[in-house]
Parts: sequence; structure tokens; C-alpha cells
Amino acid sequence: MSRSPTGPEQLIHMANDIAHFFATTDDRDAAVRGISDHVRRFWTPRMRRKLISEMNDGRSDERLEELPRQALHLLREYPGLEPGHWTEGGPSGGSDCG
Repeated sequence: MSRSPTGPEQLIHMANDIAHFFATTDDRDAAVRGISDHVRRFWTPRMRRKLISEMNDGRSDERLEELPRQALHLLREYPGLEPGHWTEGGPSGGSDCG
């Protein structure tokens, strides 16, 4: 019996790989937004729902790294926000610059 190419383990692995790419930036918030944008743009709604469900149920706690977990929280909290539309400083807008 083979694993589903979009089963929970594969989705967790993919999310962590995406996070490794975005983790190279010094801006943690930008990395989280980048992961969120990538997942929204390139993953099907079913894939996103499956991984968010895994996270909500606590089944991915030890395997899903912190950056993709934060990105999935954004996707869950702001499901209608289009990719690339984060304003500086995140969903609430603005920045902490003076």
C-alpha cells in the first residue's frame, strides 16, 4: 500500500521544506507571510484544509515546524486574504516604524 502524495505526512514535509526556504530571511514575519502566500497560491484548498485540520487536532505538533505552523494560523484566521496582499507589518496593516 502506497502513501497518498498529499497525505498528512507528505503535507507536513512539504510545509517544512517551504519554511526552510523562507527561513533564510532575517525578517521572521516576512518569512511567515511568504510561507502563507506560497501555500495559498500553490496548494489546493483541500491540501490546506487537511494540514490545518492536522494542526488543529494536534496531530502534527512534533513534526510541523514553528514557521509553517504560524503561516497556517494566518491562513486559518484570514481565509479570504489574497496572496501578496499582506501590508507591511502583517494582516493588521502598518508597521512598527516611527
